[in-house]
Amino acid sequence: RHDQLSVEDPGKTVFKSSNPQNSSPLPSVEVGKVYAAQAASEWHRVRVESIVDDTCLCLFLDHGDTDTIALADLRDLKPEFLMLPPQAFPIEVRDSSPA
Repeated sequence: RHDQLSVEDPGKTVFKSSNPQNSSPLPSVEVGKVYAAQAASEWHRVRVESIVDDTCLCLFLDHGDTDTIALADLRDLKPEFLMLPPQAFPIEVRDSSPA
């Protein structure tokens, strides 16, 4: 199997790799950097927002929510996985009341 970035349904982009769980945990993690994070048995692109002890608050780039992830569940992304822009982005809804 080859590494791939899959957009299988809207709002869900999953990083898939031939064996990401066998790669070693990262020696260091930086705030603002993008990584692959394992959550619910799948790998997702995340940006680290903050680090506290052995966990970090991550923004899931392809569905827009945040969650606390163990540092041990982060892996480096290959450059080709950084080429696809985030699939989630903030919007502002103004005056959404019925006319």
